[in-house]
Amino acid sequence: MPVPLYPMYLETPYSFKYTNLTPAITNCTGGVVWIHKVLGECVLTNRQYASVICGLVSLLIWMTVGFPQIYKNCRNPAGLEGLSLLFVIQWLLGDSTNLIGCILTEQLPVQTYTAVYYVSADLVLLSQIIYFKTKKHLSEKGARSSAEQFTW
Repeated sequence: MPVPLYPMYLETPYSFKYTNLTPAITNCTGGVVWIHKVLGECVLTNRQYASVICGLVSLLIWMTVGFPQIYKNCRNPAGLEGLSLLFVIQWLLGDSTNLIGCILTEQLPVQTYTAVYYVSADLVLLSQIIYFKTKKHLSEKGARSSAEQFTW
């Protein structure tokens, strides 16, 4: 007998089909209510609960990774010197396609929220680069023009 391409658990009564981020199964009797309401998953066992908690902790850690850099960039814009504008734009495009994929394939809400966060963080980093590089360029241009006035 051939092995199915997709795991059998995808065919269980607890699998979800999202349409406008609404679970097909609205009754999660015996499941953790807040996880079902917020994440759209029916968690019935301690193992599933531990998995969700570990996933959320991991997600929170990954989401806070960028905060120190964004803060440091505001305090010391020289830290942006080594960042390539093209690199950040490519990073933004990658995260944007991930978000589009989440929306088009109606992924779980937590996946879509994560994709929105990463696109937002990329936009903050991109705006910092543009702002501080433009500010630096204008200040250098202004310094050159005032120096030229006195070279007569």
